[in-house]
Parts: sequence; structure tokens; C-alpha cells
Amino acid sequence: MTPIVRNFYPGSPDFTNDSEAVKDPNFAAVIMFYGMFLGSFTGRALKHYIGDPDKGQIVDFYNARKVINGLDQAPKIEAHAKRFDNALDHAGAK
Repeated sequence: MTPIVRNFYPGSPDFTNDSEAVKDPNFAAVIMFYGMFLGSFTGRALKHYIGDPDKGQIVDFYNARKVINGLDQAPKIEAHAKRFDNALDHAGAK
């Protein structure tokens, strides 16, 4: 993940040598985004669960939890995701 983070933060450390550096919110956000997008954490990426419903693709917030941590807290996170998705719709952001 270090090469990806270095695209945004050229001076970032090598995380294999400085594992504490991943706690920096700037690095952590990039790691989280790309890890979820690419499927780096579990082998499953967001694209396996979240598609474009206007194109007939699935939107499965419950199982999307598998991208990070199995189904731990999946019902709670699914509920949050649905509320956030609804808010985006009402705001005209989708």
C-alpha cells in the first residue's frame, strides 16, 4: 500500500518498517479507501457488492461488510449505509 499512499503523500514512510505510521489519519484514509476499492484486505472489493442500480447492478450494503471485516456488525452498518444513501438521494447528490 506504500506506493499508493506515496502518490498522495510523497514523503510517507515505508509502512512495513514504520507500522505505527498507518495511524496517521491522512495515511489511514488513503489506505482504507484503496484497500476497500481494490479488495486488498479480504480479497473482496466494493465492486462485488455495490454497483449502479440504474444499470441493474446490485447494491448489497449488508454483504459489503465482507470487504473489511466479515459480517461483524453488518446489520448496523447496513442501516447506516441506507440512511446515508437516502440522504444523498434527497440532497440530489446521486
